[in-house]
Formats: sequence, structure tokens, C-alpha cells
Amino acid sequence: MIDVDTFYKIKQLYHDGHLRVRIAEQLHLDAETVSKWIQRDTYSQRSQGTGRRRSSKLNAYKTSIIDIVENQALSSAKILKILRMQGYTGGMSILTDFVRRADIPLPISRRELLACSWIHKAMQNAISCEDMYVDLKGEFEPELIALLLREIKSGPLRNRNKAVALLARKKGFSVEIVSRFLLVNIDTVVKWLQTFKEGGAGELFATRSSGVKKADQKKYKDAVFSILHAPPSSYGINRTSWRIEDITKILRQTELRICKDIVSKIIRDAGFRFRKAKKVLTSNDPNYRSKLEAITAILSTLAPDEKFFMLDEFGPFSIKMHGGRSLMKDGELKTVPQWQRSKGSLILTAALELSTNHVTHLYSKKKDTDEMLKLLEILLSKYSSESCIYLSVKEAMSAIDLYFVERNRHFRENPRRAGRKIRGRERVPANFDEANNCKDAQW
Repeated sequence: MIDVDTFYKIKQLYHDGHLRVRIAEQLHLDAETVSKWIQRDTYSQRSQGTGRRRSSKLNAYKTSIIDIVENQALSSAKILKILRMQGYTGGMSILTDFVRRADIPLPISRRELLACSWIHKAMQNAISCEDMYVDLKGEFEPELIALLLREIKSGPLRNRNKAVALLARKKGFSVEIVSRFLLVNIDTVVKWLQTFKEGGAGELFATRSSGVKKADQKKYKDAVFSILHAPPSSYGINRTSWRIEDITKILRQTELRICKDIVSKIIRDAGFRFRKAKKVLTSNDPNYRSKLEAITAILSTLAPDEKFFMLDEFGPFSIKMHGGRSLMKDGELKTVPQWQRSKGSLILTAALELSTNHVTHLYSKKKDTDEMLKLLEILLSKYSSESCIYLSVKEAMSAIDLYFVERNRHFRENPRRAGRKIRGRERVPANFDEANNCKDAQW
């Protein structure tokens, strides 16, 4: 039963010359219903009976219909098939009217559902080159369509997304729908389309090299470790150890602006990690920066009759068997006991002279000022002819007695200034630079 407004709409459309079939399609009515009301001159409602009103065949399935539409976004025809399997015996019209009147919100629009279905078929290689040419109404050449379908089938993800976006947009789907389907930013899709418009498919799929990455550039590495070697307090940070965030913040105050990930990669590539340890890269000396500048100034103006010594201490360390490479017969296996009784301990105190690359050392019984003074007396006696001696005392690692003897013999026979090459085992170029990581990351 139609209402009075629908009746007058039918009369008006028929008077304007519309066919009955088109009126039925426009008003979502049956063609026979339209014909019946066209033949009537006046509107009259169906007489109401006195008996009990018959219940709709759809009442028992309304909850199921709402659930299907909200979760699956199916058309009325597909919903009818599902209801038939559940025992529904009613018709399609009553079902369509209920879905329309209920105004059930769909997860996506019908247009978007159609677009996603078409894009999915294109990505699954379910549309041939000929069918795609017809779908696009011949606006793309067959060669271009073949190229795009080939990128969709076997290209990398980025090229696949570009090809899909180009075909879907040419099909007429909006940029917003394409962006949501591909899960990329809408600005990215717009940029792809603009690139194709300006340079064609060749420009769209061109491989672009970003050049040398910042994490591999020397200026960024030196900047990171120059900061890392100084205590945080020298940069006004109230901490005793560095954080990636702090290093990044300081770098952003300079011309070398890099993100936390690049700072972290530079440190990792150098073999270092942020861990709890006794030996660290960062000095806790609040006067680190001024001392560094003083040492640099002295070394840059060091005269031939002047010497600069770096004093180190190593130990105490126990004397016991250690693992390593040994010449063994086939079938023999050298083992090192996990628990050993120490055969003694050593403390080594040494001084490296930077201008001649010589090492002077002694063995100490304990680490204190007296042992360091003994080393100073040796140096004053050995280098008494020099006009000036500079001393820099720090705690670090050194080597053993035999290494120093061979090393000093080599440089006595082959005199040269310290730097460039020291037995070929340096981790960094052998020159004084605050960005150098001379300490092995394993120690």
C-alpha cells in the first residue's frame, strides 16, 4: 500500500511522459503497482478489516538482517539467499523496504565496496589486459596497461602500489578510496599521480638513489663521538651518562640535524652499545673540554726538544691459562680449565711518548701515587736532555712486556713520529682526534 504522496508522484511522472517501468524504478515500486495507481483517478486507502492484523514474514529475521548488513555489507539479493537457507519464505520487496527504512549504517559505502572489489581483482591478476583496456574506456594505451599489470604482478611493493593507484584513479575511483585501500597517505597517492602526469610511467617507476646515508658519512660520525666522549655536564645536561635523546638534541642545535635512529646506528656500527659497564666511552671529568683543548694546543705546537707522554695503568690481572689458537695434532683438543688457581698477578704502569712513539714501562706491586712517581723518575732520567716534558695521566689498558720490547726495538731501528701505523692493529687512523674511538668496543 502506497501513501498519498507517492500516489501524486506517480501521477505527475506519468503526466510528464515517463514510462511506467521507469517510474517503478525511480520510486522503487513494482511495475504492476504503478499501472494500477495510474488507472485510478483518486487516492483511496485499503479498507481495514476487523480481524487481527497478520504478522510479517520478516519479523523473525530482522535481527539477523541487521547483523548481516552491519558486519558484511551485503546487497539485498545476497541477504535474501542467506535468509532462504534459514527458512525465510517472504519476497524481495519486503526485504528491500526494511533495509531502506531501517537506515542501517554500512561499514563502507556501496561505491567504496565496488572500488575495493575492483582493485582487489586487479591486484590478484584477475583482470586481463584486454578487459582492463575496456574498463578504462581506452584512455590508456595497451602497452602502458601491460606495463602496469606487470608491475602489479611482479614488481616491488612500492611500484605495485603506484600501478594500482594509477589504474584505480583512471577507473574513476576517488583518491580517498585508493588511499584507504592501499593503507598509504593520501598525499603520497596525489604525488604519484602528479609524477605520472608530468613524466609518465618511466618517471613514476624510476629508481631513485638517496646517495650516501647520513649514518655512513664521516662528518656525522665525528660529530656524534665528539659529543659522546665529553661528559654531559659540559653541554649543560644534568646527567653522568649519555642518552640517545640527549645526543640528538645537541646535534639539532648545530647544522648537523639527524634523528635518534641515525645516532643509534652510528654508535652500533662502531661496535658500541648502551649497557651497564665499568669502562665507558664518556669521561666523567667536568673539565674534560678544557683539558682536551689544552692537549690539542700543546700537540699542535710540540717542538723537537719537547716530549708529550700519555701515562696508563693496567691491572691487577691474574696469571693463568687462556684460550687461543694452538698447533695441535689431528684428533687432539686443547682445553682450558674454567676454574684455575692464579699463578700470581701483575700491575703494569706505562708511558707512551707521542713524538717518538716509544713506550716506557714498569711493573708495580700496587696502584698508587708512589708507583706513578717511580715511572716519572724513570722518564725524567731517560729524557733529561729535553727542554720540556708534558705528562697526561689516565687509566686505560696496555700490553705486556714482550710487546713493548719488540715495539721499541722496531721504532729505534725505524724512527718515525707516532701516528699513521702502529703494527697495523689500530681501530682508527693513528692521529689525535677527539672523535676517535681508540678503545675496542669489546673492552
